[in-house]
Amino acid sequence: MRRALKAKVRQIELVDKQIHHPDKMILVDPVLKMFRKQRHLVAINTYFETRHKCTHVSQEAYDIWVSSHSLGAHVDFGFHMIVTDPTPQVLGQELPALIEEGQRSVKVFMSYEAMRLDDAGILATMDVARRHGAKIMVHCENEDVIAFLAARATDAGDLAPRAHATTRPVAAEREATHRALTLAEVADVPIVIVHVSNGAAIDEIARVRAREVNITAETCPQYLVLEANDLSRENWEGAKFVCSPPPRDTAEQENCWLGLQTGL
Repeated sequence: MRRALKAKVRQIELVDKQIHHPDKMILVDPVLKMFRKQRHLVAINTYFETRHKCTHVSQEAYDIWVSSHSLGAHVDFGFHMIVTDPTPQVLGQELPALIEEGQRSVKVFMSYEAMRLDDAGILATMDVARRHGAKIMVHCENEDVIAFLAARATDAGDLAPRAHATTRPVAAEREATHRALTLAEVADVPIVIVHVSNGAAIDEIARVRAREVNITAETCPQYLVLEANDLSRENWEGAKFVCSPPPRDTAEQENCWLGLQTGL
């Protein structure tokens, strides 16, 4: 099921389609330099979409990033703004204004204690997106499950990189995926489930799609080629393979390849 990309260029470098940066100036300049150096990647830009995330919705952050259009970028790029504080100010004024300016995707997190929204916050954000014509992207992991398992692992002295995988099980992703899809169905808003890592989450997506909910899902290269065992490499080499959700096993790799093949 593996696929190869052919392009008529002398060199193909890694292209990250989702680049995470905070809404602070300290990281802006290196990223803009990266854009200016990517002339040789234009030939394969059809296949890769470069997006930038601002940790908090704000007009100031948007203005900083959009200014890179005039600084010699050689690839197309867009933005999706992360909502971490669904206050009346954000949902009533700032987010609608940014959507009207053309930022048609909004991301929310169900994990990471400092960033996650509860169900009420997610529904309120989804409602704004629906009314203004935007899509909602969701990072689906159950933070309470992760915190419970992480505390148990810490008490047992299990602090090696491998514990990152064992404390973020498939069940935590499956449950959160089901919940996010249910909320989107209730709010009647298009939803994107990001970085799907396993067959159980894909099954949830298939069931909702059968009900004609407007759902798009993505996986990532790490879930196609890495395994949880990679986190067990000696001398903390396993830390190089930490990501969230974590890599699974070979069976889940095949589930993700099958999901790509069948369009799920």
